[in-house]
Amino acid sequence: MTEQPDSEPVLSRVEPLGGGQYADEPYEAALGDLRRTVGEVSASLRDAAGATREHLLGRQRELNRLQLGLRPDDTDALADAHALCRRIRTELARLPGGDA
Repeated sequence: MTEQPDSEPVLSRVEPLGGGQYADEPYEAALGDLRRTVGEVSASLRDAAGATREHLLGRQRELNRLQLGLRPDDTDALADAHALCRRIRTELARLPGGDA
C-alpha cells in the first residue's frame, strides 16, 4: 500500500507560540491572518460544489503559496497578504450560508 503525500504545506499547520518574542510583529500577524483565512476557506469547502469548489481550492492554493513565500522584511508582501485575506473573507461571506 502506498501512502499519498500530504499536499498541504507544513506552514498551514504551524501555530505560533502566543506571547513569544515576535508575537506582535507584522510578520506574525500576517501569518496568523493567512492561517485563519486558510481555515475559513477549508471550512467552506465542506459544503461547496462545482465552480465554487474549484474557485475555493484555487484560493486555498494561493494562500498556501503566499504563506511559503512570505518574508518578515517584505512589508509590501505583508500588506498584500492582509489585503488578500480581507478579499477572500468578503467572498466567503457572500457564499450561501456565509455571514453577509
